[in-house]
Amino acid sequence: MRRAQQPTAAASGWSGATILTVVGWLIGAIVVAVALFFALKSVAPIVLGGLVEPKLLNLLLDDKLMGVAAAGFTPFVLPSLAALIGVSVPTQLAIFRPPFLWNTVTASIWMTGQFLVYYSMIAMFRLVAAEGPEVRPGDVALTNILHNAIVFFAMGWWGFVGDKMGGGLRSSSQPVSQRARDFQQARHWR
Repeated sequence: MRRAQQPTAAASGWSGATILTVVGWLIGAIVVAVALFFALKSVAPIVLGGLVEPKLLNLLLDDKLMGVAAAGFTPFVLPSLAALIGVSVPTQLAIFRPPFLWNTVTASIWMTGQFLVYYSMIAMFRLVAAEGPEVRPGDVALTNILHNAIVFFAMGWWGFVGDKMGGGLRSSSQPVSQRARDFQQARHWR
């Protein structure tokens, strides 16, 4: 009986250089996130000290929240730092560099806003409803189901409208990664 051959690293697409590159970017991301964490921890009290009440400031300076903020800023900082020291930026991270940076920032702000609205309406509604008059669990569940159904159909409607009205406004049908690759080759961009 013949034994099936195991694919080699080159055949599977994971060469030693690729693995080292991925590990290097992960280590870089951890270093940048830790540096941003400590920078935010030291700068945030100074910046927010006179603007925010002390009780709220203590909540904002929580280590977990600062860690999430640092991790959220890391993809925006890491590719630019890497390019400054001469490291080539992978195509997958090109959305965090010009000319795609503004679109990425805008999308991140929109998604953060949507998360906050969703969280306050769905997750926090049960807590607020429990403090008021007698509310049955079925009433809370019904509001959540109706909210999700309305949002689902509204997003479908706006997707349809965007496809119909914005079809002529599309710059290209290529995926962003292909456009980024083309841009890098055209400009010799690092």
